[in-house]
Amino acid sequence: MYTARFMFSLLSAIFALQVMAQDAPVDAAAYFSGEPFGWAVCSDASGKAYVLDGGNRSAAPKTIVLYSSGGDDYNAIFNAIKQYDIIIFDGSKGDFVLSKYMDIKGYKNKSLIGRNGACLRTQWHITPELKAVLTAANLGQYSSNAGTGGTLSNGQKVDEARELHTRQTIIDYSGDKTEAYRKSGFFAINTSNENLIFRNLKFYGPGCVDVGGADIISNNGATHVWIDHCEFVDGMDGNLDSGKREGSEQFVTYSWNVFRYTERSFSHPYSNGVGWNKGYLQYITYSNNIWGSGCERRLPQADWVYLHMLNNYYNCAGNAVAIAVNAKSHALIEGNYAASGVNKPFAPGNYSDMFYCARDNYGFGAYNDKSNTSKSLDVPYKYSYIPAKDVPAVLEGQHGAGATLDDIIGTTDIENIVAEPICGKAYNVMGQQTSHNAKGLVIINGKKYINR
Repeated sequence: MYTARFMFSLLSAIFALQVMAQDAPVDAAAYFSGEPFGWAVCSDASGKAYVLDGGNRSAAPKTIVLYSSGGDDYNAIFNAIKQYDIIIFDGSKGDFVLSKYMDIKGYKNKSLIGRNGACLRTQWHITPELKAVLTAANLGQYSSNAGTGGTLSNGQKVDEARELHTRQTIIDYSGDKTEAYRKSGFFAINTSNENLIFRNLKFYGPGCVDVGGADIISNNGATHVWIDHCEFVDGMDGNLDSGKREGSEQFVTYSWNVFRYTERSFSHPYSNGVGWNKGYLQYITYSNNIWGSGCERRLPQADWVYLHMLNNYYNCAGNAVAIAVNAKSHALIEGNYAASGVNKPFAPGNYSDMFYCARDNYGFGAYNDKSNTSKSLDVPYKYSYIPAKDVPAVLEGQHGAGATLDDIIGTTDIENIVAEPICGKAYNVMGQQTSHNAKGLVIINGKKYINR
């Protein structure tokens, strides 16, 4: 009797410990090193190493901490990117607001890092009133095929009928013939940019609408780019698109990010288009990302891309298609999880030069484990792997996907502040020109001084 009661108590204790372990929140930090990885740290298709260190490339990196001004922060942010290696966005004084996207050209070895809930928002956004006007215009009746468009009242020619009528409706509603709203995004980077890091930032766009407008981030050819633990919401055209690197190959990693749309969005919730540039290949790693509510297509869609889809979570029920792989593309699709209600988690295109290997996925139907080639599509770099069934718990856990890294990202405040003045133009911490005698911190010739 004693033995039976003891064994029952022991088994009950073991079961209780197992339940506690199952209910305990997952800390995703156990699944990543905090260092760049994937294709972004490769310099060729064989995996030859590239040192991706962002703003830490300099032996003594120049760092600035930015705070919201309460108005348009475009100039302050642009000036900081021009002058500093590491730009820290501190959200403790509110969200950063941008009147238009920044065309970042010629800048290398930069890190843009968020802390204290740093969030960047577009100044313009789709209002309920505008959304009602667009809905009443019945824009879905118009073709989105090329060659069906015409000319707007402002003289601009548009190739597609649906975009034509959408833009004309907004012109008539707003009275703005310049269509300034179409620049509502954040960063456009191109082939002159290299060794860039974006981490722990939230980006809130204006809402998606089919006007050929800006993306939240357009990577138009920048290479050795690591975008990690960020949140992309309501991009006008796309959330994070990549393409157009002409003249050489492109190596990037997008990891632990969240992509989604809200009720602000109207049409064209096509999150991540990649490739589309014949003749030049992109090598892209998508690892541990979440495609959430409102995402419909391009999750991602790839042409002329070597794609590694690793441990991503699709939680976008009612979408049209998730991963679409088309011409001149190779795709290794492994350990991904598609929630109930997600349509076509993987849709391979019918191209003779498109090869894929799908393995160990969950919720992908016939493409849980399937390949159309006998050759290896394995990548040349090392990476951590999460069993597909555990992906939702890890990615939605502590330090999981999104801007969740405040307590472990390791950002520091401004250092090396000295007291004596020198000659040269003076700027405050927002990058705005100020007096040499202004109280507090001033920046002169890239060095930091304090006036007491």
